[in-house]
Amino acid sequence: MIERVRLVDRETTYWTLLMWMKNLRQAAMQRDWPRALLFAEECPAVGERLVRAEGLSRSERKSLRERIDNVRVLHTFIRDTGSSDSTSRKPRRSTT
Repeated sequence: MIERVRLVDRETTYWTLLMWMKNLRQAAMQRDWPRALLFAEECPAVGERLVRAEGLSRSERKSLRERIDNVRVLHTFIRDTGSSDSTSRKPRRSTT
């Protein structure tokens, strides 16, 4: 019974992380920096929870930690540069 609870918890954490990463990507593509920043702040915590879950191999844990570090770098980048970028700054078509 306990193993089943652990499995469900791990799967739920995985799917939450996957959904939030997709939301982060979508927000960044739309230049919705406040939303992207929110997901970039929250994803590492969910990833760390998944790293600590039972049932992952050593290589899976290592890969996940590397990806968590990448999201932290992305968070810093969005915080420092992305949030100052206006959503109205899109490439303009030349009129000449």
